[in-house]
Amino acid sequence: MLFLFLLSPFIFLGCHKEDDYLPGLSGNMVGYIYTFDEFGNLLVDHSHVKVTAIGMDQTYSRHSDVTGRFELEEVPTGTFELHFEKEGFGVLKQFGVQHLGGKPTILLNNRSEEEAYFLYEMPASIIDHLKIVNDSMSCEFSFAIIPNPSTSFLLKVFFSSSDHFTRHNAEYIEDVRIWQRDGNYWGKFYFNETPSSPGETVYYKACRFTIPGVIRPPYQNWNVYGVDTYFDYELNETIYPNLGDESEQYSFTFPE
Repeated sequence: MLFLFLLSPFIFLGCHKEDDYLPGLSGNMVGYIYTFDEFGNLLVDHSHVKVTAIGMDQTYSRHSDVTGRFELEEVPTGTFELHFEKEGFGVLKQFGVQHLGGKPTILLNNRSEEEAYFLYEMPASIIDHLKIVNDSMSCEFSFAIIPNPSTSFLLKVFFSSSDHFTRHNAEYIEDVRIWQRDGNYWGKFYFNETPSSPGETVYYKACRFTIPGVIRPPYQNWNVYGVDTYFDYELNETIYPNLGDESEQYSFTFPE
């Protein structure tokens, strides 16, 4: 009994000493965020984007520099949710980011071509009018910038057989490239997958949509592919941070 009594403190002290030497694994998270104006033009200054890594117990935040580089320091091992925010720009999120402490985690550097995060300025231009006749759409805009900044735009057009719908419950979505002609913008529809029937009244609205692109940073020899559309598990929907506000609702008769 005396032997066991004397031995037990050594067992306790041995375990405690071993715990003291367990490494607290942490490391930096490094990446790039590039900013674009509402027309998809790459900006010169990519600074002041707030980058936040959200873990179970704590958040870690830094701001990007003029080149778009950011580095979150001494982040512990774990799975994180990243948020990218800047006033006047869409919010970008990435879920399920794995970080192993002890060495830097280079974000999105998992392909032969490097990737980076893209953040777009929210559109200030307004869609004034949409009109669909047969397979053609005409569109008018009010621009915050004069003269008109682009010869073409991409619209994400939402369709429904129900009046007073929103893009979140649209029955059919189509991306349409429209081109400037005679002061207005025009584009073609093909209606390949629409559920509508000939003669049916169809309601529609549209949003300006900036196309994710590929850039080559100055003085570098590789392309950078944009990551900007994501699935928000909290909202249970796909988010387009480069999507403008909805236009008014219009209707047309589906062509024969």
